[in-house]
Amino acid sequence: MQILPIGGYFTKDKDGFIINPASWNHVPDYHKQYIYKFIEKIPSAEKELINSIYLRGSLPRELEEKYVSDIDLFALTDKKGMRWKEEEWVRKLNAEFQKEDENQLQIEFSSTTFDINLFNSYPQLAAVLKTQSVCIEGPDFALQLPKVKPGKLLCLNYRWLEGELKKALAENAKIVDKKNALKSIIRTGFEIVMERENEYTPDLYWCVKSFNKWYPNYANDMQDTLRLYLNPVGEQLDLDQKIEEFGRSIVKESLKYIR
Repeated sequence: MQILPIGGYFTKDKDGFIINPASWNHVPDYHKQYIYKFIEKIPSAEKELINSIYLRGSLPRELEEKYVSDIDLFALTDKKGMRWKEEEWVRKLNAEFQKEDENQLQIEFSSTTFDINLFNSYPQLAAVLKTQSVCIEGPDFALQLPKVKPGKLLCLNYRWLEGELKKALAENAKIVDKKNALKSIIRTGFEIVMERENEYTPDLYWCVKSFNKWYPNYANDMQDTLRLYLNPVGEQLDLDQKIEEFGRSIVKESLKYIR
């Protein structure tokens, strides 16, 4: 797959706050029907605990359908002890959908315990709600949240990067595990320079562009990481080397600027 400048930096208002580009109107009817079908099949005991369901990612941003890799849903629930967790019933429901039609997009559905003081208890999730999510079921809690500027509140990938690297380098790792690690490397690279750029984007081409501006010595490594992410098949040795060596370098650099 060719590297293309898909997406871009999010627009900001005159005061520098990010304008949320997500809209349910941007989602194609086919995907809307698929999402509703998924929501209808949520076990009733689980659904009773859910306050709101949100959609984020490429779909509600009106990116071309061929560049949409999955459907990213998450819920605010009354169930205790949830913090961006995917439950077993989600995996079973996804397997059921894939069995019906193996070409269907994978649905990612995670849950977090609802907290009226979410901005204080889980500010990173609050920032995601405010800047890049659209409420599709239940009350829109994001309306109550403060605006967000590019910065550490939007740094998420660095938190799970080490875990993604470990999973990708395991003996039983699948291509999807390696792709997830490469994507996290790229997005963590952007998180390292986000405040210096005063921009925000989840889009990989633009993450690479920003990172390379500040780290020209690593530019070839980051460009190769994007190339391998887009074209992982047949690149086993290069994949593992990039994940092991460059991934570790990005982890070290993130310690200086984010944590």
